[in-house]
This record gives sequence, C-alpha cells and structure tokens, in this order.
Amino acid sequence: MPPVESAIVIDFEPARLPDDARRWLSDRTEQVIHLLRPTPYRHLTSTVAACADLVEIAYPLADARTVMAPAEWMLWVYPLDEYPEKLSPSTADGMAYIDRIFAAMTAEHAPDEPVAAGMRRMWQLAGASMSPAWQNEFWADLNDYLTVAVRSATELRDKLLPDLDDFIALRRDLSGTKPTIDLIETTTATPLTDTFRAGPAWQECKNACADVIAWTNCYYSYSRETSEGEPHNLVNYFIQQQGMTVTAAKQRVAAMTNARVGEFRARTQALKDPGRRPRSAARHRTLHPRPSVLDARPPRLVPARETRPLPRTCHLRLSSQAVISPRRPVRARPLSLGTEPRSALLRRGPFPVRP
Repeated sequence: MPPVESAIVIDFEPARLPDDARRWLSDRTEQVIHLLRPTPYRHLTSTVAACADLVEIAYPLADARTVMAPAEWMLWVYPLDEYPEKLSPSTADGMAYIDRIFAAMTAEHAPDEPVAAGMRRMWQLAGASMSPAWQNEFWADLNDYLTVAVRSATELRDKLLPDLDDFIALRRDLSGTKPTIDLIETTTATPLTDTFRAGPAWQECKNACADVIAWTNCYYSYSRETSEGEPHNLVNYFIQQQGMTVTAAKQRVAAMTNARVGEFRARTQALKDPGRRPRSAARHRTLHPRPSVLDARPPRLVPARETRPLPRTCHLRLSSQAVISPRRPVRARPLSLGTEPRSALLRRGPFPVRP
C-alpha cells in the first residue's frame, strides 16, 4: 500500500465581513474585472474574483470604509504580479516596471494603465493613515516582493537552489505575504506603534505567517509548478536536494507547515504576554534563517529596522492554489543574488501620499 500523504491543518475560525462591506467588495471586484478585460491580464479575471474571498479571510476586522485599501491591494496584486513573472524579458526590464509602478503610486494624476492606476488608488487609501516608518515598511516589503519576483523569473530561474536556510528565506518572501500583513492595521482602530512594528516580536510573527502561506502554496501547487518548470517550491527542494520521493517531500512540508502554524499561534500569544517565549522557537533551526548572501542589500531607510538580522527577499502568493509562472528547468549554476542597489524610488522616503 502506498504511503499516505500528511495533511496540512490550519483551523483558524472563518471570518465574515459586514454585509455593506461585502456589497462594496462585490461591486469593486466587478469594476476591476471590467477594467482588465481589454488588457493582457484578461485571463486573470477569475483569479481576481477569487481574491475577493481572500479579502474576507485576510482582513476580518474591516468594515465598509476600512476594507477599501486592502481590497484594492488584493484585487490588483495578481495583475501586478503578472508582468514580472511572465512578461518581463530581463531583470533590467522588470526593475524598470517596478519603478513605473512606484512612480504611479505617488503620481498626481492617475495613469491610463489599469494596474498602475489601481495601485495608485490603493496607496491613496492606505498611505494616508500610515506613519512615515509604517509607509517605509510597506514600500520596502513591496519592493522586495516585486524585485525577487522579477529576478526569480529571469536570472535566478536557471541556477542551483541554495541551502535550506537560504531557500526558506527566499520562499518566505516569494509568498509575498508581508505587504499584505502591512495593510492589516489600516482596518483597525489601533495601529501598532513604530517601535513595536520594528521589534522582533512582531517581525517574527510576520515571518511565521509568511512561511505558513508559502509552504502551503508549495504543498498544494507542486504538481502544477513542476509541470511549468518552476524550481522554487519547497516540495521540489527536498526532492532535488535531499533525494526524497514526492510523497516523503510532501510529508516533510506538511509537518513543517503544521509546526509553523503552532509556532505562529505561540508567537501571537506571546504578543499578549511579552515575558512568554514560544516553546517551539528553539526546535526548528531551519525556520529561522541566518544572515546570508540573501542579505546583500544597501541600508534600510528606517533606523529601527537596521538591527533586524532577518534575510530579505520576496514575491506574493496568498492562495494555497496559487499559480506560479512557467520557468525553464534548473541548470547547474550557483545562486548569486548580487549586490546591485534597490529601486531608486525606494531609496527615497518617507513616501508622499497624494490627496
């Protein structure tokens, strides 16, 4: 009898937005789908519709007013992601795309291109409530996500996978969960202080959440990603680097994910009791990557974040069934992320919010 795959268990209680927020979200989803139909992103309309459901899952405290900013993010993020994943022919072209998006977000007038205009609308709604340090964190996470989305689809797609610690850091940000988490506070009446947001307790919760999303995506989309030549999947990592069977690799990923869910719960509980150290923190060395080649970035804008010994790389995927773009098979060339500067726009800041 063949071995049975382990299951990922994520049993958080489902949430439901207020009826008026759901009605607004439904109407806005239809508007975004209508805007996408004449564009190269028309094939994403069903995905955008599914993202409306993710808004309710990710932002359960939102009401009809505060749901607008995170909804704009969730409704536009797949079209935003499409260019660096599938359309960009080179790293340089992809980075130019990132700068165009950033420029549009703070432009005085909305651009004609719908994705850039949607991101501008999101930033107008979200940025107005953010402190300068909070704005910088969102922009840094957004830049990291888009930058690694570009590079993983171009220069990194043919290179050898790194060691496990570095791969976990890479895949964590390939989930792109961090910008999504940064917007949660826009739906609450009690935003975090800048000091708390930059501190290790919150950042470790953020990392744990991103890992759960990333690894769940790897587990459920392994077959599709493999058929498309996508190497950056944790199941594929254990098959390629440790010689596991598909079943054994999926069991390993499921066990890691379930353990990380438990650690996330412990860390969120520790936020309520700062003297309590999560018991699982010391048991999983590979869940806390060391600084490495992935850290080779110029200094951050916000001093409080300079002391964080956490690798930074990135990309976005929230659904466990998310599609990741085709890549060519991995070839035997070593991984090197390089040390070129971040986007020129990101080095400015804090970033203005246009009225």
